[in-house]
Amino acid sequence: MSKPLLLILGDQLSLTLPTLRQAPEGAVVALCEVAEEARYVPHHIHKIGLFLAAMRHFAQQLRDKGFNVHYSRMDDADNTQSLIDEAERLARQYQCDEIRVTRPGEWRLW
Repeated sequence: MSKPLLLILGDQLSLTLPTLRQAPEGAVVALCEVAEEARYVPHHIHKIGLFLAAMRHFAQQLRDKGFNVHYSRMDDADNTQSLIDEAERLARQYQCDEIRVTRPGEWRLW
């Protein structure tokens, strides 16, 4: 049976996301705070704080609905600070056989 890592991006905080709607049992949902994303263009510090708060609340909402969630905080010692590297690290950690993601809204993430 497939055990995917479902990578949820910061602008995809919705229970109707196809990646979540089609989640098989045993899937690991990953939300990752990474410096690479927080710094790719200048943002006001309050905007970053609100964005991270929304991600943290959504992660808890997913847990409350029974999803197996891994939330990488920016200050975690083992956080790679790169979205791709963090997804690969978590896939190895949880022994996932694939990484799934809903198409990003930004071309730079494709």
